[in-house]
Amino acid sequence: MLQGRFSTGRFYGYATRRMQKNIFCIIAIFDRFFISFILSLSIHQYMMVHSKILIFEDEFIPATDLKRQLMNLGYEVMSMFTTAEDGLKYLEKNKGTDKFPDAVIMDITLKGKLDGIEAAQSIYENYSCGVMFLTGLGQLALFDRIFSTRPAPVQVKPFDIYMVHCGLQLSIYQARLENQIKQLTQQLNSQQFSNCNNHA
Repeated sequence: MLQGRFSTGRFYGYATRRMQKNIFCIIAIFDRFFISFILSLSIHQYMMVHSKILIFEDEFIPATDLKRQLMNLGYEVMSMFTTAEDGLKYLEKNKGTDKFPDAVIMDITLKGKLDGIEAAQSIYENYSCGVMFLTGLGQLALFDRIFSTRPAPVQVKPFDIYMVHCGLQLSIYQARLENQIKQLTQQLNSQQFSNCNNHA
């Protein structure tokens, strides 16, 4: 009888410890999930931006998917174009307005006479906005052409949206920095010209 009671007590003690251990495991898993969830929210909030973007892409479905993912990160996609000519017309029309983009996502292969690299060259020469290229694996040989105009971020399809985000922010920073350098150079040239006139 005592042996039975002792065995039953041991069993209940074992079961209690086992239950406590399982509860602790569940709490630990919940804590890990909760912390990961909070971190994901924080990262997502950190990634949210409000930059304005144009998309030059000749394929409708990839362009639409890219637009959706960019908008989820907080980007404002102003418009999408399948030809460089239409995109450049948009830039010229909206130059100096609140519809002018901070950066352009440029696919290399476009409909129309100009390809993405030629369109980017025109943007570099006439407008102050960043450019980030999209290219397929079969177009990697075009890297020399891309970098012969100006170093720019390049994303290879299929792209990761967070890598696209990083490339866009880099292109926007690069464009702003180059614009500041251009303005400082103009100021220095103006001061030097003014000093030469004074000495004359």
